[in-house]
Amino acid sequence: MSDFQILLLEDSRNDAELVRERLRDSGLSFQLEIAVSRREFENAVSAKKYDLILADHTLPDYDGRAALRLVRSLDLDTPFIFVSGTLGEELAVDMLKLGANDYVLKQRLDRLLPAVRDAVKLVEERRDKRRIESELKIVEQRYRQLVEDAPDGIFIADSEGKLVDVNRSGCEMLGRSREQLLGRPAVDLLQQSELPRFEQLRTAFGDSGSMHSGEWELRHADGSFLPVEVRARSMPDGRTQAFVRDIRERKQAENALREADQRKDEFLAMLAHELRNPLAPIRNALHVLKMDGSLDVPLQRAAEVMTRQVDHMVRLVDDLLDVSRITRGKIVLRREPTSLNDVIARAVEAAKPLMDAREHCLRTSTPNADIYVFGDGNRLAQVVINLLVNAAKFTPNRGTIDIMLEAREGQALIKVRDDGIGIAPDALTSIFELFTQADRTLDRAQGGLGIGLTLVRRIVEMHDGVVEAQSSGLNQGSEFTLRIPIAAEQAAANPRPGERPMEPPTKFDKRLRVLIVDDNHDSAATLAMLVRLWGCDVATAYNGHEALQLAVDRPPQLMLLDLGLPGMDGFEVIRQVHELEPLRKVRVVALTGYGGEEDRRRTAQAGFHHHFVKPTDPQELRTLLTDVMRNITLTDGVAKSSN
Repeated sequence: MSDFQILLLEDSRNDAELVRERLRDSGLSFQLEIAVSRREFENAVSAKKYDLILADHTLPDYDGRAALRLVRSLDLDTPFIFVSGTLGEELAVDMLKLGANDYVLKQRLDRLLPAVRDAVKLVEERRDKRRIESELKIVEQRYRQLVEDAPDGIFIADSEGKLVDVNRSGCEMLGRSREQLLGRPAVDLLQQSELPRFEQLRTAFGDSGSMHSGEWELRHADGSFLPVEVRARSMPDGRTQAFVRDIRERKQAENALREADQRKDEFLAMLAHELRNPLAPIRNALHVLKMDGSLDVPLQRAAEVMTRQVDHMVRLVDDLLDVSRITRGKIVLRREPTSLNDVIARAVEAAKPLMDAREHCLRTSTPNADIYVFGDGNRLAQVVINLLVNAAKFTPNRGTIDIMLEAREGQALIKVRDDGIGIAPDALTSIFELFTQADRTLDRAQGGLGIGLTLVRRIVEMHDGVVEAQSSGLNQGSEFTLRIPIAAEQAAANPRPGERPMEPPTKFDKRLRVLIVDDNHDSAATLAMLVRLWGCDVATAYNGHEALQLAVDRPPQLMLLDLGLPGMDGFEVIRQVHELEPLRKVRVVALTGYGGEEDRRRTAQAGFHHHFVKPTDPQELRTLLTDVMRNITLTDGVAKSSN
């Protein structure tokens, strides 16, 4: 230690010099000041901080006891050592009790150095303590400043749950002062409905180091509730520290996104409805034209072209809605043992008109034995159709397209290969992303929305499978490979594609009474024309009131009922149909442009027997008419036999 400051109270110059010499022998670097009177001593200790005080006990106008009392009254912790020739043992003990650190008899000055060394050690310890305390104080000030400046609220509660500290942000967050919050139970800031949850948390939050993260709502001073994110931890002393973040803006953004997403879904559903409404009469009219054998070859070809384009438009609308539902997890697969042989046959049948129009050579390779997966046959067919249509779009006329099915290592592999314009290497990783189209043609003449391959990937992943794209580059063709786990149990063989039941007859033996209800006159008229060509007795109505009147006057056996009717919608119509005794047995089919899961659930709950999405597939409609006629024939046969 350098410059050790020592004050000596001594009126004897000789004794003072003896003390100085002893101190020099200690090796200390010190400065010694000598006070020979009461005034000098009092002035010295009042004006300066000393590291050590040495004092004789008896002076002419002063004594060591008074000097010691003065030092301690000034709240100085300076070590105090008596150096006296008259200090007896009993008096020395009294001085130690008053606060002296040690005493040394002048007759034994050899004890001065050990006493001084002990005092030096004590001083150094006190200096270290003050330094540490000063550093801790600085750290605490910095910590406090950080806490105060933190954007999140910081709350500390004691073991009883009462708030013992809150930072500025926490006070501003709740609109309260620190005085209003300190000492208040934290539970008072919660909603009543959150109390059981809070008690459960307190029960599980006993151990030191326990952590909690969750969202809560805290009571603001104005009575409103503030959504917050809380991260809390228990501390070793039993207190709990919580970091609280205001998430109002995030919640507002989430709500805005949720509302925007809902509006988007509503818009897409409405868009699909509005697109399907004009497509319905077009498809119906085209089917009527194709059934008319009087068309010459050019008109027949024109009708086929228009039919293909209408079907393509329907697929685009369906894909647009499907990708929206799949990305939101709204599609539920109807999984069952499904033959991929049949899936491929259905897909080939659907894509063949487009390939025939381009004179493509389609080569199919499937094993003789069916390969089954546990999946949704309709969705898997949608996947394969999208791949085949995609291949047809990007393969020049008279190109070759191959579709292959095989089983390998417990997986079913479906490959669709073409010799078309291929895919650039940098597009292979993004080809399945939503609204992504590889620039495979300069004019993008093939069109499309860039969602077909996204649907393929999502549906395959929902079947626990994967899909990959490969291409050697532009003009080198492309290959898409699907891998789906094979079902553990094979289902009973379904009818093979070439062995499917015969299609319903062109005309029925008996006239089926059908009532078509649609406020779109074109749609109702063309559908009526189509159903009449199949030999049915058809009536049409353009609103709910007219439909009920016609149904009561001449009860139909089948009602094709549009949902979006003016005045009285389809749901109200079917409700009243069920209440009328003559109409209880009529089969009612929902005819609508809305085809979502929720739409189908609503029609089923309302009592509709079927749900057809516009534009209705003529093949599905004719199959339905055949089933209704068959059921009527069977019912009539039973009634006659009972008579």
